[in-house]
Amino acid sequence: MNKVLPTFALVFGVVACSEPVKTKAYYSKNLDEARKVVEVCKNKDTMTATEKENCQNAASAMLWAPSNSGLRP
Repeated sequence: MNKVLPTFALVFGVVACSEPVKTKAYYSKNLDEARKVVEVCKNKDTMTATEKENCQNAASAMLWAPSNSGLRP
């Protein structure tokens, strides 16, 4: 029991400090950041669930950006 509490505290601390998930709407308003995130994602072999979701949201925002006029119906 004495080892469980410090381990739990360490894991919780790491999870609590991770970067929050940013929405597609956020990246749509911040396309420069979306481009940077997508570039970082291309070079990563493994990602956390949060990183993966941020990568997907950033890529989606770039895909539907007004500058990609040929992609919208």
